[in-house]
Amino acid sequence: MIIGYARVSRKEQAENGNAFKNQKERLLKANIDKLLSDIGSRTDDNRKDFLKLKQLIEQGVVSKIVVTRVDRLSGNLMTLLELAELCDRLNCQISPLDEIVDITTAMGLLQYSMTGAISAYNVRLIRQKIRQGYQARQNRKAANPRPPYGYLVIKEKYVLNPKTIDICQDMIYIYIKERSLSKATKIIFTKYEKKWSPAGFRNWLLNPVLRGHTPYKTEQNRTRRLDTIEEIIYNTHPDQILLSNQQYEMVKDIINYNKTHWGKNSQATTWVNPFVGLLKCWGCGQTVDIIHKKRKSGKIVRYTNCRTRNNRFLGLTCEQKGVCYIETIEKALTQALINKAISIANLASEFEDIPESPTILNLRSQINQLKSIPNANPAITAAIEELERQLVQAQSEGDIFEDNQQQLKKDLVKVFQDPVLWNTVLKHELSPHELRSLYARFVEKIVVKGKEVVEVQLTI
Repeated sequence: MIIGYARVSRKEQAENGNAFKNQKERLLKANIDKLLSDIGSRTDDNRKDFLKLKQLIEQGVVSKIVVTRVDRLSGNLMTLLELAELCDRLNCQISPLDEIVDITTAMGLLQYSMTGAISAYNVRLIRQKIRQGYQARQNRKAANPRPPYGYLVIKEKYVLNPKTIDICQDMIYIYIKERSLSKATKIIFTKYEKKWSPAGFRNWLLNPVLRGHTPYKTEQNRTRRLDTIEEIIYNTHPDQILLSNQQYEMVKDIINYNKTHWGKNSQATTWVNPFVGLLKCWGCGQTVDIIHKKRKSGKIVRYTNCRTRNNRFLGLTCEQKGVCYIETIEKALTQALINKAISIANLASEFEDIPESPTILNLRSQINQLKSIPNANPAITAAIEELERQLVQAQSEGDIFEDNQQQLKKDLVKVFQDPVLWNTVLKHELSPHELRSLYARFVEKIVVKGKEVVEVQLTI
């Protein structure tokens, strides 16, 4: 059997270009018995029809492989050599239309290997040029040439796409309302015929571009976690944001909550623990869970249970005794939040500017020292420019942190300044999920000792 194999790198080339069509037409004119084709990179050796081709060769039913060029098979030298060895062992020829290759002879195998080496070299050269191009863009603080959905790149700046602004804002609202990636993506497809995978939609929501920042050196082909971006240039397009800091905190809270609950936040759940991840044991420092127990009277009581005590078969011990009921925890937490809100409201200095960080002060000192050097040479001038760039970056990060802290304080005062209003109205208007998100914003940890709460550490 004579098999022809065609390949192009991208779907766009297959749909809009003539390369794929021309390859297939030329192969069909070469009197082949069967045509196999793939759309994929030459560095990807797991292409569907390429694997099928190797399988047919191993079965001994292929006498000749026809391609336009050797690099249509693979850009990996080791893969090409393994394929040549397989074909030589099973009496299968490799016949490129645009090259003269005979792997049955020493000279032909050498030429085949050189062709593969050149292909591998070209792949590495292209990757190097791409990395250099991205580094140059990063040095200019330019936008990524492939912007996320909802954005255009105009003069190396992110600009909102006016055709999709309303759709993007509604997609964010749908996710915050539904609190589920799968549900949100189904609603979005029904409403706008916009296809998202749950992972792709999550990546889009977490993209710093939506909040006015430019990320660089993001990890490829992996689910984006909240800390996989190596560098972010802040406030590159603050007037072109889709996701406010407050909305981002809500999205992040929902994602983190869902990661630890695996569907327990569905409508079938009768009770949602508002303190997930916040309760800590005073004795061993481990996380404290909430246990449910139904009494004979029918009343359900909820109280703490240290994870260490629950895993004593692993050799872990905790000296703490007694349990703390959830009513005690709620009372202590509410009182701590109310006290903090009242103290912030009564102390105007809480809203004054935060002093500059040691990092910023150190950068200023270095810049001043270099500027004081008379007749500075180009190297010193370049060093000053680099330090000034770092100073602007540090100030941007500091401004964002300060803005977040000030917003947290304002929200805390707004919700908890009036104890009566909170206990009688606001608390009962919130859903269990909203209450959980609210506590997660303001609370770092709640330390439980026996029947009491001994510490409530806030994020402010």
